[in-house]
Amino acid sequence: MGVIGEEFTMKVKTADTYYTRMKGLLGTKRHSLDFDVMHIVPCRGVHTFGMKYEIDIAYLDVAGEVLKAQRGVVPNRICSSPEGTHSILERPSSRLPWLMRGDVIFAGRHLSRLEKRRQNSKFVDVTKEYL
Repeated sequence: MGVIGEEFTMKVKTADTYYTRMKGLLGTKRHSLDFDVMHIVPCRGVHTFGMKYEIDIAYLDVAGEVLKAQRGVVPNRICSSPEGTHSILERPSSRLPWLMRGDVIFAGRHLSRLEKRRQNSKFVDVTKEYL
């Protein structure tokens, strides 16, 4: 983490309806997901009540910049979001690389395209670049 120009791709599932945003990863099994990360949009806050495993969270502004990142958030917590949070990425907690404050998330070239692309595909590739 933290290497200039480092990139990686994640398979993303978008949660953009009232039900899917409220549910998030709740009720899922850590090792049975068919995606790497869930993008909850719009979303300004996260709770882990009812979760059976720890999660990693990244809070994004409307331009796709990571405002705050957390790893290993335990069940039964309320997580505060920084001002300006527009959407959230969450995944089961892992030792794999995760995002850091200041990272910029791209779907194609811009995060805003994620909403357009989700209509055509259940998943989108998201890359991370360090500024």
